[in-house]
Amino acid sequence: MYRTRSSGVTSISSSATSKARDTRRQRKRGKIRPGSAGEEMALVEHLKGMSPTDGAKLELKSLLLSLVMLGEVEIARKLQRAGENFQLSQLAAVRLAEDTMSNDRMDDQIHTLEHYTQKMRIEVQNSEAFFWRCKVFPF
Repeated sequence: MYRTRSSGVTSISSSATSKARDTRRQRKRGKIRPGSAGEEMALVEHLKGMSPTDGAKLELKSLLLSLVMLGEVEIARKLQRAGENFQLSQLAAVRLAEDTMSNDRMDDQIHTLEHYTQKMRIEVQNSEAFFWRCKVFPF
């Protein structure tokens, strides 16, 4: 506790300053530093963290079903395609990053996001990760 001379008001010095400092440190720690030893692993972990949550997938499924029931089939189809493309791109980016980390040699024809997205599309056609899709729309 301290008293300010000018106002005579007693204030409690809280730990707000130290909490703010700790928050800043945590933010700095979470950043991907170019050239750092863990840069590639941090990038892969960041990409993994961008995966849609189960809650988001359930909401997406509910929205798709609602749109179809309301007769907005074309909007539902476009939404499903956007969700599939996002999820496929995220999975492909993670796989590509993991594969290129463990490889000293890179093939510009094979190590591309487009190639990995096509590869993932085939691999995950009936995957549980895409449980949210409406089965009436082709994958």
